[in-house]
Amino acid sequence: MCEGKTPSQPWGNHELQCYANDKNNVRVEKGNLVLTATPLNTPQREHNYTSGKLIGKKGFTYGKFEMRGRVPKGKHLWPAFWMLPKDFVYGSTFAASGEIDIMELRGDEPGKIESTIHYGGTKPNFKSSGGYVGDFYRSFADDFHTFGCIWSNTSIDFYVDDLVFHRERIDRSMYSGSGPNPYTKNGQPFDKDFQINLNLAVGGAFFEPPEITEADARKWPQPSYVIDYVRVYKQKN
Repeated sequence: MCEGKTPSQPWGNHELQCYANDKNNVRVEKGNLVLTATPLNTPQREHNYTSGKLIGKKGFTYGKFEMRGRVPKGKHLWPAFWMLPKDFVYGSTFAASGEIDIMELRGDEPGKIESTIHYGGTKPNFKSSGGYVGDFYRSFADDFHTFGCIWSNTSIDFYVDDLVFHRERIDRSMYSGSGPNPYTKNGQPFDKDFQINLNLAVGGAFFEPPEITEADARKWPQPSYVIDYVRVYKQKN
């Protein structure tokens, strides 16, 4: 663990960064939120990089969630705009209470974004399903784009620059079919408050081996995740 820092989330992603409350990692610049990944000058045993993460204070059930930003570019950089349950009503172990990954991307594949939901039960008895965009853009790191989802009690639609590219139906049983069933109704666990997360991770299970090295990191062409805004629109009755 990086001394005085916060380690990455405990879902078993094997990420290499610690999250630091440091202006080198989290700052506001020209009206934008900037999250930057930085290799440590003195490598630690487990986490050799610092980076930035923000967790929203308010929970939301249903609505339109949108972020406008420019993603980083570089080997094993992992920016994300996603949501976790506020209260983990259906269980605190991944992924019984669900997870909504609105946008995540590999920094060495900056032209492809993925959007995924996780549900079904506790690890390893869970399911993941989603879609991706990789055919329309050369690189999401070259300019600002809008990423978002429209979440209702029947579906979650994922979009980029107002183009809906994937729909997940949630008006069904979300049970994985194995292990204990944490749900009693269709649509659970996506019927409770979720909180917005923004972070920039380094390495981990999202990438194929070999793992990144400090020498690779010092060649990152664009190690910052720049967020112009995050907006939430309430669903009309």
